[in-house]
Amino acid sequence: MHEKNRRPEVVKVAVFRLELLPLSETFIRDQVDHYESFSPVLFGAYATAGESLARGDERVLYDLSRRGDRWALALAQLTGVAPRVKKALASSGVRLVHAHFVKDAWFVHRAARSLGLPLVVTAHGYDVTALPRSWVYRLRARWVLSRAHTVAVSEFIAGCARRVGATDVQVCYTGISLNEVESSPSEPKEELLSSDVLCVARLVEKKGVDVVVAAARLLPDVSFVIAGDGPLWDQLHRDCPKNVRFIGAVSQVQVRELLARTKVFVLPSRTASNGDAEGFGQVFLEAGRAARACVGTWHGGIPEAVVDGVTGVLVPESDASALAQALGTVLDDADLREQLGAAGFARVRDHFDMRDRTAHLESLYQQWIN
Repeated sequence: MHEKNRRPEVVKVAVFRLELLPLSETFIRDQVDHYESFSPVLFGAYATAGESLARGDERVLYDLSRRGDRWALALAQLTGVAPRVKKALASSGVRLVHAHFVKDAWFVHRAARSLGLPLVVTAHGYDVTALPRSWVYRLRARWVLSRAHTVAVSEFIAGCARRVGATDVQVCYTGISLNEVESSPSEPKEELLSSDVLCVARLVEKKGVDVVVAAARLLPDVSFVIAGDGPLWDQLHRDCPKNVRFIGAVSQVQVRELLARTKVFVLPSRTASNGDAEGFGQVFLEAGRAARACVGTWHGGIPEAVVDGVTGVLVPESDASALAQALGTVLDDADLREQLGAAGFARVRDHFDMRDRTAHLESLYQQWIN
């Protein structure tokens, strides 16, 4: 073949996640699906139990149904020495390893280093906010981050990563796909219904869903729908006001349907008792894509996702009264809701298109490989 007609070699990169791949981590799946300059090879230590985002072409290295594999996995997690990872990377022909979450990077860093492969670590949130409270974790994180290229999902997380020990940090927002999502076959939710206020969140302390419930008590004529599941399900259902409806976990398609049927999206995240904080608040981008006004908190990376007074309203964290007042103000003013929603859509379109954000990440890959 003539030199000028030769197609450029497609460079492979390994994308690693310990657990491959939870339904809640669509941000990883979507990012990988938008690669254009590189060919991603997904690796995982073990497969997610039950429903997952895996498609069958991923490489899973340990079978948790086998006792020997469970022991081997535990030893690799303890020491950071994982022969199976090294063997898989060596045979795959990848030129770079990208681990999501700092604790996952510990698992692959020795293998990548021994093969001379650049290691990229994406810090997402709890891996640089809550987990560093353990001195063992801090030592591991400092060792890994001081030898890796760190990608932070927000400026807030970049600062947290530097405090843990990262020296080379680039902020790269994950972004969101602006293409229409086709309906996928899934069980219809009978509870799927219209609402004045929608909250989509895991039912954990950090998300502040209890603050939403407290605000709902102050707004008895406002209907609330809360979508999500988690360990606080029973606690939140106790003495729940009649104007709040919990509908459990929902699919991405159903999130879009719910956003289309609501007036305002709310997520009052806060710092949890274990230090966990919101890295960015990806769901605010989904609300922006749906042109919905948002109410959030002055917390973590949320001010980077919601511009106060432009795309939504921010209030102090854990303040149910302030949250209720902000929701009431937005609900009572249709023109304001439309203005905030339109500005939110424009900001998502102009600054958080997944294609542009992934192209930015790939440009970083190219620098680090070179």
